[in-house]
Parts: sequence; structure tokens; C-alpha cells
Amino acid sequence: MDTTDRRLLQVPQENAEENREALAREAGLSTAGPHKRIARLKQQGYIRRVSAVLERSKLGLDLQGFLMVNFRSSLLLQRSKSCHTEA
Repeated sequence: MDTTDRRLLQVPQENAEENREALAREAGLSTAGPHKRIARLKQQGYIRRVSAVLERSKLGLDLQGFLMVNFRSSLLLQRSKSCHTEA
């Protein structure tokens, strides 16, 4: 990976909708250059996927929650043993 590859990876992180011409201009490449390099970076595992950030409120998804579950292994083990002996 060289500095041009790094520039190509930086632009989509800021705006994934940039077209190939804009990517080429930002990285100082011909218009065909980004396509080949991005394909190679995907194949090599540098780019896992391209995704969209959705506007949750427009989709009616106004509530967001997080749940943290913490188990003590000894308590879990005791309950697991008692379940197996009862069955």
C-alpha cells in the first residue's frame, strides 16, 4: 500500500458517494486508476464493505438502546449444573 492507496481510502470514508473522477482527481490518478486500485484493495482485504449511514428519525427509528449483560462465571456454572440435574 502506497500513499496514493491511502488517499483513495481516505476520500470514501469522508464521502462514499464520490464518483471515480473525483477520486482520481483527489489521488492524482487517471480516471481509470481508482477503479483498479480499489478493486485490488478490496481483494487484499483493506476494504471490507461499503455501507450507508441512514437517517434513523426519517425511518421512524427514533429510539436507540444499548444493553450490557455481565455474567459471573461461577454463578452461571452453578445454575447450569442445577438445570442439568433437574432434567
